[in-house]
Amino acid sequence: MSPENLPALKLDREQAAAFLEARPGHEYWSQCRCYHHLEGGAVLIGDAAHSMFSLLGQGCSAAISDALVLDSLLGQHGDQFSLVLPQFSAQQVEEGHAASDLSLIALIVYHPWLGLFYKITTFVWVFVLRQPSIFARLNQVGSNYIQVLRENRLWIWLAKKLLPETPKVSKLRKI
Repeated sequence: MSPENLPALKLDREQAAAFLEARPGHEYWSQCRCYHHLEGGAVLIGDAAHSMFSLLGQGCSAAISDALVLDSLLGQHGDQFSLVLPQFSAQQVEEGHAASDLSLIALIVYHPWLGLFYKITTFVWVFVLRQPSIFARLNQVGSNYIQVLRENRLWIWLAKKLLPETPKVSKLRKI
């Protein structure tokens, strides 16, 4: 559809006001074992495949990366979805799990005393040791989530210990 063929956007003032007055929702962490459904011809990309807390700002980057991998596979195999979709899952699930795990750093950053410890450690890491922070590493073009996860495995292990075990969260944890 071209922009001139799109319907005019209509804004309902009551709905807009209700949206703006609503309390922020909760962020969830989840991981899928597979990013496709062959019989349904469906594929998950971006936050639908690997949810992330918003702190890292990687949702759009991960979606673009997923789309590029899917496009590359479609370029190699055409419309042979029985080949493309399983390969897509095989390539992207581990990277997606790493991205989801890295997003758990939010649990450390916003923790009352661990957050302070993290900030001091990061200050030393960046300004004394002259090493890039987790945020700088993730914002490099072509960043590999698996590698960044390996470099920060201690923080992520600690963050997983802080992950709340409420029934709602534990159900979403591994899909």
